[in-house]
Amino acid sequence: MKFSEMTYTRPDIDALLARCKQLAAKAADAPDGDALIQVYYEQSRAFADYTTASQLANIHYTCDTRDAYWKAEQDFFDANGPAVTNASVEISRAFLANPYVEALTEHFGTTCVAGMKNAVLGMDDRTVELQQQFNALVSQYQQIYGGALVELDGAETVCHVKNTGRCRELLVPGAEVYLVPGVTPGRRTPYDLVAVNKGGRLINMDAQAPNRAFAEFARTFDPQAESIRPEFRFGESRLDFCLTRPDGLHLVEVKGVTLEQGGHARFPDAPTERGVKHVHELIRAVEQGCRATAFFVIQMAEVVDFAPNDDTHPAFGAALRQAREAGVSIAAYSCRVAPDAMYIDHPVPVVL
Repeated sequence: MKFSEMTYTRPDIDALLARCKQLAAKAADAPDGDALIQVYYEQSRAFADYTTASQLANIHYTCDTRDAYWKAEQDFFDANGPAVTNASVEISRAFLANPYVEALTEHFGTTCVAGMKNAVLGMDDRTVELQQQFNALVSQYQQIYGGALVELDGAETVCHVKNTGRCRELLVPGAEVYLVPGVTPGRRTPYDLVAVNKGGRLINMDAQAPNRAFAEFARTFDPQAESIRPEFRFGESRLDFCLTRPDGLHLVEVKGVTLEQGGHARFPDAPTERGVKHVHELIRAVEQGCRATAFFVIQMAEVVDFAPNDDTHPAFGAALRQAREAGVSIAAYSCRVAPDAMYIDHPVPVVL
């Protein structure tokens, strides 16, 4: 059956919760392993329609968060999902308390009972309200991040934007964008938006591309690097790279730059307290005798210079200037950009 042919009906939560109580009682009282196995099958059937409806609502909602109907359905599952999960956990408690629980392992394999034990550890009545709040935040986040409505082959489709910045000057009506097919199984959007043409300048939008590009460029940037370790734990942060040199460590934090104004590259395009924290960690690295670099990958070609975007986040610019005074190197490089690739090219002046 095609997705478009699947019908949706909002589930009766009260009826489902009542059924869960019945199943928990049956699981607790099952007189032998065979009876316990049958209760497990009954549980699976009881949740089948709810799970399908929940997934349908979520897919429709994430495909177009502007749709009022599917937003209401997503809100319904956000509010009721934790109670349903908790009811399922109570069934798991009953299974685990039954003396014949090992029959489930023998019949379904080791992950069945192990999954129940994990579920019991992670959920009870006290967490329901917190989980409801979390669900609502996730749905709100989906409305403001990660999607763009594009026209592809004459039809509108929602694609995933691989960037956490605002990108207001790039994702404007009528902009020419470049898409690549998504590769994650079961994802809700078929394409990733990876680049945009801004006035004839191709700008890479992939937030993961700068780190990939620097990993390839690292030994060119620091010829004395003997090894390259990504995601290096330092202080209270994970810095992007640790280059091991004969004379010690060289820690590098990479930032991708997509904001361009009149040929001048700027970072950030949205406030970034995390970015400020990383700059302060680089200062501490220098104080402890390491080399440290804030490396800005400008995800486009032919820019005049780079500077912190003081209008958007003055604290980041102040931290960057403090870092330079403390001995942190500040580097910015433009890139050669193609619709499906990006390579670090040459340095550009840093204006602080």
